[in-house]
Amino acid sequence: WATGCRAKRQSGQTMQEDFESASEYIRKASLKVSDKDQLKLYALFKQATVGPCNTSKPSMFDFTGSAKWSAWKALGDGMSSEEAKRSNHAGGF
Repeated sequence: WATGCRAKRQSGQTMQEDFESASEYIRKASLKVSDKDQLKLYALFKQATVGPCNTSKPSMFDFTGSAKWSAWKALGDGMSSEEAKRSNHAGGF
């Protein structure tokens, strides 16, 4: 899928425009992505758009929410939004 993302990039775009293009491509494309990779993409997207995880952990009965929260929280405070955008649109995982 990362190859497809890079193919959609336009020369001269800013990193923010690259990130938005890649995010849109991933949203619209019919891709077969493993659960592990989906969680990594989710975590990178949240880190890029919100910053470090700033919400409380969902209920243990919310399996999907807990998995998403854990993936985002695992990125920690050390990754900047810019790093997450670069990782997300470059397939950096």
